Amino acid sequence: TIPVGLQVLVSLVRSAVRLTERKEKLGEMIYFFLLAKEVARAVISGGMAILMLALLPRIVWSFGCIVIASFFVMTSYFLSDVVFNVSAQLIMRWLNSSGTGVPVAVFASQRELQRQSKLPRT
Repeated sequence: TIPVGLQVLVSLVRSAVRLTERKEKLGEMIYFFLLAKEVARAVISGGMAILMLALLPRIVWSFGCIVIASFFVMTSYFLSDVVFNVSAQLIMRWLNSSGTGVPVAVFASQRELQRQSKLPRT
């Protein structure tokens, strides 16, 4: 389970670095939205993959067939990622169609918030 967890962590760090490099082009809100989405993807998809790997001995014991258990473990990360993508799209479309909009987690330091409050509003 440790190699899978490290793979998820490396993927998250790579995504965060790529998003940070493009922060100016994306804009602040889209950057924060994509960053929160990547963190959620790492937690949900990575967690599901680690869970399936941890349950491998139980699956082999229950089914008695290592081929079925190996299939579940090998496809768990991919399938959980697909389920995450589909559910994220459905939730965003539902929020947009209901008129509430998509909530975005904003990560800002106290210094940045003070600097922005001093700027004149346009």
